[in-house]
Amino acid sequence: MSSHREAPEIAKDPVADSTDLYAFVSPGKSDTVTLIANYIPLEGPATGPNFYEFGDDVLYEIHVSNNGDGVRR
Repeated sequence: MSSHREAPEIAKDPVADSTDLYAFVSPGKSDTVTLIANYIPLEGPATGPNFYEFGDDVLYEIHVSNNGDGVRR
């Protein structure tokens, strides 16, 4: 886990806290990549069960460079 909750700016907007990103070659389809992103996982519940939702006012983006140059197009 790599939560950044203690950072001052993200502490103000917890639903935008991206914690982990996983990328791997898709099982059974080696010409594609699967991306999995976590947002606010392992949040300690005050009373449960809690079901966290994406923020309606947050733009979640993952940029992928298909040729490895790191330039966004």
